[in-house]
Amino acid sequence: MGRVEDEEPLDAEIIEIFLEEAGEVLEAIGAQLPAWREAPGPGVPLTELRRAFHTLKGSGRMVGAQVLGELAWSVENLLNRVIERTLPANRETVEAVERAWRLMPSLVEAFASRGAGDRAAGDQLPQACLLYTPDAAEERSRVELGGRRVIKKKKREER
Repeated sequence: MGRVEDEEPLDAEIIEIFLEEAGEVLEAIGAQLPAWREAPGPGVPLTELRRAFHTLKGSGRMVGAQVLGELAWSVENLLNRVIERTLPANRETVEAVERAWRLMPSLVEAFASRGAGDRAAGDQLPQACLLYTPDAAEERSRVELGGRRVIKKKKREER
């Protein structure tokens, strides 16, 4: 559950620990992504990626970094589906995880500065989360038409 306004503020030391841990976890993700990109599918890189996003989800929610926590939850959910083999481990899935990972340092930085940056980065969240809906990676593509976003189903190949 997220933090609410009437809760006592978090200790500065807890926030400092979160920021340090988030940096380490993002580095660990960066270390695992190349191996997973080369061989997407089950294995150590996928397990470590899922664990890292799970950690970011929990610790982000604990300190009130809601945007980071929700994006991490979305990626964790996507990776769970890959592990369960209900979503393919393909180029699109790997690229979606990489895009989320590239967005996360700015979310951590915005939380650290307590500035409006968290809201600005949060504005990107709905678009980013579109990538992690259950059928997005295998059935949908985003098309820009006259400034409007349109979701268009891809044709499935019959086997």
